[in-house]
Amino acid sequence: MTTNPVLAGLNEQQLAAVTAPAGPALVLAGPGSGKTRVLTHRIAYLLSELGVPPWQVLAVTFTNKAAREMRERLDLLVGPYSARALTVGTFHATCARILRRDGALVGLDPHFTIYDDDDQLRLIKQAISEEGLDEKQYPGRSILTRIGFAKNNLLGPTQYPTDSYFDEIVARVYRRYQALLEKNNAADFDDLLVKVVRLWSEHPAVLEHYRDRWRWVLVDEYQDTNHAQYLLVKLLTSGHRNLFVVGDEDQGIYSWRSADIRNIMNFERDFPEARVILLEQNYRSTQAILDVATNVITGNSGRRPKALWTDRAGGVPVEVREAYDERDEARYVASEIRRLRAAEGYGYGDFAVMYRTNAQSRVIEQTLNDYQYRIPYQLVGGTRFFERKEVKDVLAYLRLVHNPRDRASLLRVIENTPSGRGVGPRTLQALEGYADRHGLSLWETIEMACGLSSPPLAVGEAAPAVRGEAKTSLRQLVETLNDVRENSRHQPLPQLIDAVVSQTGYALMLTNLGDEGLERLENVRELEAQTQEYAGLDPSEALTQFLESVSLESDADTMRGSEDAVTLITLHAAKGLEFKVVFIVGMEENLLPHSRSLDNPQAVEEECRLAYVGVTRAMERLYLSYAFHRNVFGGVASNAPSRFLGAIPQELVSGRVPSPESARRTISGLGLPRAPQPESGSSGRWSVSVQANGSAPDFRQGDRVRHEKFGEGEVVAANTQSGELEVEVRFDSGSVKRLLASIARMEKV
Repeated sequence: MTTNPVLAGLNEQQLAAVTAPAGPALVLAGPGSGKTRVLTHRIAYLLSELGVPPWQVLAVTFTNKAAREMRERLDLLVGPYSARALTVGTFHATCARILRRDGALVGLDPHFTIYDDDDQLRLIKQAISEEGLDEKQYPGRSILTRIGFAKNNLLGPTQYPTDSYFDEIVARVYRRYQALLEKNNAADFDDLLVKVVRLWSEHPAVLEHYRDRWRWVLVDEYQDTNHAQYLLVKLLTSGHRNLFVVGDEDQGIYSWRSADIRNIMNFERDFPEARVILLEQNYRSTQAILDVATNVITGNSGRRPKALWTDRAGGVPVEVREAYDERDEARYVASEIRRLRAAEGYGYGDFAVMYRTNAQSRVIEQTLNDYQYRIPYQLVGGTRFFERKEVKDVLAYLRLVHNPRDRASLLRVIENTPSGRGVGPRTLQALEGYADRHGLSLWETIEMACGLSSPPLAVGEAAPAVRGEAKTSLRQLVETLNDVRENSRHQPLPQLIDAVVSQTGYALMLTNLGDEGLERLENVRELEAQTQEYAGLDPSEALTQFLESVSLESDADTMRGSEDAVTLITLHAAKGLEFKVVFIVGMEENLLPHSRSLDNPQAVEEECRLAYVGVTRAMERLYLSYAFHRNVFGGVASNAPSRFLGAIPQELVSGRVPSPESARRTISGLGLPRAPQPESGSSGRWSVSVQANGSAPDFRQGDRVRHEKFGEGEVVAANTQSGELEVEVRFDSGSVKRLLASIARMEKV
C-alpha cells in the first residue's frame, strides 16, 4: 500500500508507467486510458520521489490545448511554484523559445515573427511571382505543401530533389521563399523545428546546455512526430537517455502532416533497453463501443495487439444504418439528436457529428438549420476567431510593434487599414524595390522616404520620393508605431492593444462603417479581453508570448467547449476529444477509406486508424451510417459501404452490417458501372475500382493529377462518352476542366 498521494488511484498498468526507473520507456496508451494522467503523475513522481528539480523536466505535446490541460493538472499535483519551473508546451512553442534565446547563431533575430498559414501562402505567392511564374499554373498551396514536407525531412532549398520539371519549379520557389522569410525576419512553423535541429547539430555547446538543463524528457502523442521532431528528441536525450514517450500506433493519422508512425513502431530498435507498458483499461467508452473499435483496427499490420476493456460492462449497442442519400442521412442524425435530447436528457453539447471531408458538413448544416429541427451547432474548421479580418489587422499592428522588419504585416497595414492610407501601388513598388536593392527592410526605407532617418553611408542612392497624402499618412503611421513600441516596454498588453487601435485610427475607421463596423470592433475588444491572462507578465515578454500563442493555435485549441451546441468536425480534428454521443457519417468506400488511399495499402491502414479514432471518441452511444446514393459533383454516386463496417461482427451492433454481396453499386448520371470485389485473402473486405469499356482507365475519381498547363488537381468525375474517357478535374487554382483522357497532357501525381 503506497503512502505517496501521487500514486493513489492509479491502476496497475498506470502505476508501472509512472514509477518506471530512469532510462527510456514506451507507454502504449489505448484511447481513453488516462495517458494525460500518467504523464502528469510521472512528472510529479520524478519531483517527489526521485528528487528531480522541476527545471530539469521538459514535457512536449502537440496542441496548446493539451499543454494547458497538462499545466493545470500539474498546478494541483506539484503546486504552482514547482509547476512554473517545469517546461511544458508544444514542440513548436518550445523551439520558438529556444530560438528567441539562441537563434542568432543560425541567423534569426530574437524578435522574429512566426508566420501563420495565411502569411506563408501570401509569401509563397510573392516568391512565385518574383520567379516569373504563373500562380494559376503552379498553385501556391501545392508548392507550399511540398516545401513543408521537405523541411520536415530536413531538406533545405539546395537539397530539394529535382526529379522532374515541376520539382525544379518547387526548388526555385523554395529558394526565393526562404530568402523572403529571412528578409522579413520571419520563420514559418516548420522552420521552428528545422532551425533548432540545425542549431543543436552545428553548435555542440548549445546542445550540451539544453541536455544538462532538461535531463528528463517526456513526449506525448509520439506516433505523431515527424522526422525533425524525432531527431530533436534523439539529440536531446542521446546522453542521459531519460526519455518517456506516450502514444498509440493505432491512432497515427497525420502522415499528410509528415508524421511518421515508424518513430513509435521502431522505438525499441532505437532504445533496446526500453521498458514497454500497455495501458488497456479504458475510462471513456462502454464495452460495446470498445468491442466495435477492436474489430475495426484488428486487421492492420505491424501493430501491437491491445485488449481494450472497461469497468462499464455492456452499453447500448452501436447503431449501423443505411440511408437513401446524404439528405436522408442528415435528417436521421437530426431526428436522433432531437429524440435523445427529449428522451434521455442529453444537451446539445453532448453530440458530435464526424465525417472524413469538410465538404460533407454542408448538408448536415443545412438540415440542422431547417425549421423542422433548429438545432444549434458549432463547426470546427470554419473561420476561426484569429482568422477574422479585423483580428488579423490588429495582429499585424502588434507584429510590427514587435518586429518592424515584418514586411507582410507592414504591407497589410498600409494596403488595408485604414482605407489604403493613400499609398498607391507604384509608390509601394518603388519603396520595395529600393529596399531590395540595398538590403534594407521596407520599414527602414519608409522612414528614410518620410525624412525620419538618413540612408546608410554605404547607400549612394536617395530614398524614393513620397509626397502628399501618402507621405503624411506613412509618416504618421511610423511615428505612431515607434511611440507605441517605446511604450510597450512598460505597458501591459491589454492597454497596448487599446493604444494601437485608437492611436492608429483603426477603431475610428470601424466605427464609421456603421453596424457592421461596430460588430467588428466588438471582435477587436474580444481580442483585447483575451490578453488579460498576459497582463501580469513583464510587458517585454507578454507581447512575444501572446503572438507565439496566436500563431500556433489550432482548430481544436479554439473550440468553444462550454457552448451547448452540436459539434460538427472532421475525423482528423476530433482526435483527443470525447463526446457522449457520436455520429460518424459517410462510412463508404471513396469517403472512408478515401479514394486517394485505395491504391496504397499503407494509406488504407491509416484510413482504418482514422475510423478507429472516430469510434473511440464516443462515450455512451455511437452511430455509423452510410448512404445508398450520394451526390458528387453533379452526379449521383453509389459507393460501396466502407470495408471497415465489414470488419464488425453482426452480433455487436443494432442494424444490419452490410456484406460484400449487398454492396454492389452503380453510378447514376455518370454512366459508369462500379462493382466492388473481395480482395484476395481479405476476408470480406472490398476493393473498389471504376471501369470503362471493361478495362481500367488511366484516371479515376479521386486521382491526383498534374497537367502541363493547369498544374495539379484532383479528378472529381469520370465519364465514358462514345468510347472515350472524359474526366472532370478540379485544379488547385480553383478552375474546373473537362478533358479527354486520351489527348490531355496529364499524368498521375
